[in-house]
Amino acid sequence: MLCLFFIKKLTLFFKSLKKNNIMKTKLLSAAAGFHAILSMGQGPQPCRPENFEPFRFSYSTEQLAKNSSAGIMKKAAEARSQMEEVIKKGPYKPDGNYNKLDRHHLPEWFKDAKFGVFLDWGIWSVPGYGRQGYHGNYYPDTYLGYMYNNDGTKMDYHKKYWGEDFERDDFIPLFTASRFNAEQFAQWCVKWGVKYVVPFCKHGDGFCIWNNSYTFRDAVDMPPHRDLLGEMYNAFRRYGIKCGFYYTVYEFEYPLLAKGNLYVGNVTAQNAPDPSWQEMTPFDPRKHNRRMSGKIPVENYLTDYFVPSLKEVIDVYDPDILWFDNEWYNTGEKNKTIFVTSYFYNKAEGRKEVAVNDRFGTDSRELHGDFYTSEYHVIIENRDHYWEENRPMGYSYGYNWEDNDSSMLSAERLIEMLVRVVARNGNLLLMV
Repeated sequence: MLCLFFIKKLTLFFKSLKKNNIMKTKLLSAAAGFHAILSMGQGPQPCRPENFEPFRFSYSTEQLAKNSSAGIMKKAAEARSQMEEVIKKGPYKPDGNYNKLDRHHLPEWFKDAKFGVFLDWGIWSVPGYGRQGYHGNYYPDTYLGYMYNNDGTKMDYHKKYWGEDFERDDFIPLFTASRFNAEQFAQWCVKWGVKYVVPFCKHGDGFCIWNNSYTFRDAVDMPPHRDLLGEMYNAFRRYGIKCGFYYTVYEFEYPLLAKGNLYVGNVTAQNAPDPSWQEMTPFDPRKHNRRMSGKIPVENYLTDYFVPSLKEVIDVYDPDILWFDNEWYNTGEKNKTIFVTSYFYNKAEGRKEVAVNDRFGTDSRELHGDFYTSEYHVIIENRDHYWEENRPMGYSYGYNWEDNDSSMLSAERLIEMLVRVVARNGNLLLMV
């Protein structure tokens, strides 16, 4: 969520740009408007509400396994078969070594864009707290994972301000999106000069901001009971803004079926974990039902959930950019991101120009993809291959209540960053 100090710094940034007076007026108006749309304002530390009641979804994981799993896995198999037919007829194939995908060309509209917005907004925005991680920066958007220590207990910060009994999914009803208005957001983006927006559509907690028929853990079946992605895309497209789709492939936990028994597939909740996704622990209803509410158990997370979910997004929402966040766990072939991308490219072939970033898996960063990604200036030299710098105005990925004016880059440094990125053959994806 945007804070007042963010708007102040953004205003200074645009004031400093050498634009004409009309453009200045538009940009400053946009900066002020963003505060009204998303901002909680720089206020008190978020903490446990006085009227706290535990969140319990209508169906337990055990009930979903009994009543929904078989149907979902059958539906997923049909979706995969349909994808294979499309891929078979198209030029882009999931050959495992990127040869076919590397033939895809980055759209000219992406090269011309120069400036996009990264919307890091989700359930994690409620606690709004991040501890130091990658490159010394802060990642509030991973709070819902690291609120649990490696031994399964709550971290001290969470216990102190939210309580030992406050579980991950208790944040869901607090994510009301009451101030979010996609139409106003799009209008401000136009005035800002934003050419594309990439919303965070699913992070490691597994909550989807679109109507995902392969899970109940989404913004339609759960609070805020709105198709937030649909609202955004409809508004963005009315104003000619390209639509991105950010997706963290793996999740902190997911319910899995093995030989008729219910297990939980685990990954370590760290910024750059080195886990084995195949590590499974027995399902504990007292613990897991309030950490992964609405997830429908399947036998294979990737083929039964990830792949068909993305097919549905591509078919129904028709994004212009797939922005994978998935470089730690496995290769692009094993992660099925190559397969999904092949379908994405072939569905768009001859109809529209689309783009995919370089985070297919452990074998792809700065090697494959339509554009490479840099986070906090990992890419600093001139590049022949087009790239994108993504970072916030401060040092926190997502809303962090501890940020203040001193955390923000100065207007001069922001201008220098934009100029440097564009001069070195890149786009700036500025996080809000």
